[in-house]
This record gives sequence, C-alpha cells and structure tokens, in this order.
Amino acid sequence: MTKRTFTKTLLASAITFATTTAIAAPYEIIDLGKIEGGTLSFAYGLNNSGEVVGYGDGPLGVDSDGNSFFDFANHGIQFTPSGAIDLGELEGGLASFAFEINDNGLIVGQSDELRTETDENGNDFDVRETFAVVFDSGTLTKIPGLDDLKNTRVFSVNNNGVVSGTGQYDVDPDDDSAAVERGFVVNAIDGTGFGLLPSLTADSADRVSNALSINDSGQVVGWSQLDLDSGGFVTRAILTTIDDPAELIELPNIDTPYMIARDINNNGVIVGLAQAANNTINTVSYIYNPDSDSEPTLIPYFSDRFDSSVANAINDNNQVVGQALVSVPTTGINTGYIYEDGELKDLNALIPCNSGWRIDNATNINNMGEIVGYGVRTEVVDGENVVEVRAFKMVPSGGSVEVCESPDNGGGDDDNSSSGGVMSIFGLIALTLIYWRRKFVK
Repeated sequence: MTKRTFTKTLLASAITFATTTAIAAPYEIIDLGKIEGGTLSFAYGLNNSGEVVGYGDGPLGVDSDGNSFFDFANHGIQFTPSGAIDLGELEGGLASFAFEINDNGLIVGQSDELRTETDENGNDFDVRETFAVVFDSGTLTKIPGLDDLKNTRVFSVNNNGVVSGTGQYDVDPDDDSAAVERGFVVNAIDGTGFGLLPSLTADSADRVSNALSINDSGQVVGWSQLDLDSGGFVTRAILTTIDDPAELIELPNIDTPYMIARDINNNGVIVGLAQAANNTINTVSYIYNPDSDSEPTLIPYFSDRFDSSVANAINDNNQVVGQALVSVPTTGINTGYIYEDGELKDLNALIPCNSGWRIDNATNINNMGEIVGYGVRTEVVDGENVVEVRAFKMVPSGGSVEVCESPDNGGGDDDNSSSGGVMSIFGLIALTLIYWRRKFVK
C-alpha cells in the first residue's frame, strides 16, 4: 500500500487509531472522560478557569430477559482532572443536562422530575416536568422566581449569577390557547430580577421567543417569531437587556426567513446562524457587532459545496467556534471550527496526527483560547478498536501544524467531497448504540 503526506484535514485523516497523545500541534486535545460505565459524553459549558460541564449517558445493564438498557438517559457532568462527576437528577428524573458554568463555578442546566398529583375525583396521576436547576455538589436546586412558567430550561449564566432560558408561559389564562415558549432572565440564586421576553409580534399569544445567551453587562440574545402581513411567520435574531427584557431589538436580517443569535461576548459582539439562501435545511454562520456593523458578516464555508455551518460561541477576543460541513451534504461529515482574524480553520487540522480523535463540533471557547466540544475517540482496548463519542477540551500549545501520513485510498483523488470511507458521527453513534433508542436534548 502506498502512502502520501498531507496537512491534516478531517476527511483526509478519517479516523486515526492510536492510544497515545502527542503535544506538538497548535492544540493539545484532552479526553474529558465519561460517567463510569457510560458510552457517550458531550461538553458544553466552559469558564475562564478551564472548568467544563456537559452531560453523558449512564451505565448499560441487562435485564432478566437479556435486553440491554441504560440506568438513565443522560446526567449532567462536571469534568475534572480526576474524572467525570455525575451531577445527578431531580426526584424520579430520567435526564439532566449541565449547559453552562460561570467564573464563580456556578453550574446551571435542567432536569426533569416525576411527581404525583391528585385529580378532582381523588385519583392519583403522574406528572413529569422539566425544571431549570443549579447543580451544587450532587444537589440539584430548582431556580426560584419561575412560578409563572412550566418546563423551564436555562442555557447561559453570567458572572453575576443571572441566567437566560426559556419556559412555557400562558399568555392569556382566560382563553383556551395553549402555553407558548417564552424566553426569560432571572437571578439563579435568589430568583430576583425575573423578566419575560415577549415575541416580536405585539400581543401575540402563540408566537415563540427564546433567550440563549447573556453577558456580564446584562445583554441578552436569542430569537423570536414574527408574524408577516402576508400570513405565516419568520424567525428573527433579537437583542435585549435584563433592565428591560420586554424591549426586543430585531437584529438586521440577511434576507432569510430564519435567523437566530446564539451567543454574545462582553464586548457586545454577537454570533449566530441563519438559513442559507434558497435552502430550507442548511445554515450559515455570522458575526455581528451592533456598535460598528450595519449588517452581519457571514463566516465563509470551507467550500462552496460544503454549504452549512453553525456558530456556537464567541469569546472576548472575538474568536468564534462552531460546526461546519466538510463534505457534500449527502455524506454529512462535519468538523469543529475556529474563526479568528477573518480565517476559518478546521480544528481537526490543529491537533496531533496520532491523537485518535475526529472532532465533530466545537461548542464553547473561553478567553484563554481553550475550546470544548465533542467528537469521535478511537482507542485500542484488548487488541480491539473501540470507538466512542466523547467530550474533549483543546488547549493551545504553541506548536506547528503537523504533516500527517494517511493510507492512499487507491483512487488518487484528494477531493474532499468524496466520503473516502469515513463515517459521520451519527453513523458511529448508531453502531455503538445499536440496541438503544433515546431522544437527545441539545
């Protein structure tokens, strides 16, 4: 078999089978681990001390009939140098998720809870509801001040302890309309400062809003539905503040029916995603500074044919991380990316050749330039290749981009649109969990 050298990219490298990690490339990549006995882990929250939170599945067991089952669907995780700490769940819960940790170590997320209620006829029945929570040393506390909402979730917390999230709100209790998702802000510790985000359609009882990120100045970004005069509705990116969350500012649109703001840094710079032109599925990342830009700047794709990307997070140095397609859409192979100084970089090209990783998504970045996310980790156990979806942290090391060796595919074609025998992360999950069915909440 002939070999050729190349600068490492996701598709060209495919999956590298190794058990050791070199620290010579621009980033060291660290396996953050998983809950003991689990098979998956995902990292989402990252603070400026390098502390990481996320979630993962539970141990796999076998019942008396020989059927495989998981002890729980997902639990929030705090990833530490000594291992992954299971953050637990509320009473009777099936799943919890830790989405963010601030610089004071405050961890927030969500958990479901099972409780028993009694109807007017005296019959007991079970109710399962999701609550926004604070995780603290194995104890989950429901975030106070949210009594007017049902099924609450939080996605972001600033260093003042104020969170942003969403919950189901009954706009008009006197009519028959169902509760609708509305964004909110509140202090996670004492429940003060609660504010509800309306929709961009005034007096609407059925249009949705969502608060996805909050910075230390109390600026909040997210999205809202907006009714059209011609009928139907569109989704628009929004900006507001904790001082007046009912006052929504619609961000400039790029001529698309779907646009949301995912994150805002302490400089007020916003990143998000929008539906790509003339495409109902693929999206494009953008960055926008309301103080200096007349409209959002689109982050380029790796190729015109690889036409989908998502911006997940931005730090105070205006470095953006996210996920982008690196194959034709039918192949569906993604990579984590960093966008800095006007250049889009494939994170798989910035880690050691023998790392054993294929990065799928970069979910967060701190001001030290550390990056977290998840990808496919391959290692050899008892002579067998074991492939798992695993949370990672990337730490800048100052090394140079490595030139790697890869087996020739026999076709002499370096076109990245070819699948090259590489399986997407979703295919690898399916193989790993062939006997398991569950719904992921992201």
